[in-house]
Amino acid sequence: MDQRTRWLLTVITMIGVIVVAGSLAFAEQVLNFKDGTVIKGEIQNETLTVQTSFGKLTPSVDKIIFISEGNVELRDGSKIMGELVMDKEGLVVKTKYGVWTLHFKAEDLQMITFSK
Repeated sequence: MDQRTRWLLTVITMIGVIVVAGSLAFAEQVLNFKDGTVIKGEIQNETLTVQTSFGKLTPSVDKIIFISEGNVELRDGSKIMGELVMDKEGLVVKTKYGVWTLHFKAEDLQMITFSK
């Protein structure tokens, strides 16, 4: 194998690694609402607010793995009992159809699953 072929294979391999790494970095969330609506995309908010009996907590979106009717589970195994609080800005979700700003009542949400 000559040097040019080796260089070309190296470049192709590097491009493949970048493409795979980029696809793994995309963390899709699935929002399931009680009316049957399902929205898939990437939540753009940096944090979410959860009202607990001890006060409001704001975990980073990248630390959450699951939200369901009064239960928030974090990647480190922590569990927060409380309701998602929607602020004025709403929940911003980037989907393959564009960026949507969602405004809804927490009780309309069934669950959000986070992948990554």
